[in-house]
Amino acid sequence: MNEAEPGAQPQPLNNYLVRCLNGWEIKVGSPLDLATFWKISRADGYVSADKMAINFHNIVSIEYIGPYVPGGNIVAPAFGGVKPQG
Repeated sequence: MNEAEPGAQPQPLNNYLVRCLNGWEIKVGSPLDLATFWKISRADGYVSADKMAINFHNIVSIEYIGPYVPGGNIVAPAFGGVKPQG
């Protein structure tokens, strides 16, 4: 059903944890199931988050972590503290 059609139901968002090669973890909200999210990310070559786009080749894993929680999506280092780049 097209979103523009009358009576269309909003799709609930899912939360996915995207782990990167550099140790960062980014939570991404998407209405897609995990398998579809993975396939689209691979086909597009990136995962689009609200503050950045992650190159698919830099992704270690994408994991389903539950329903989307507004304000709960963060970008954080998986280990250690935040280190300046460069």
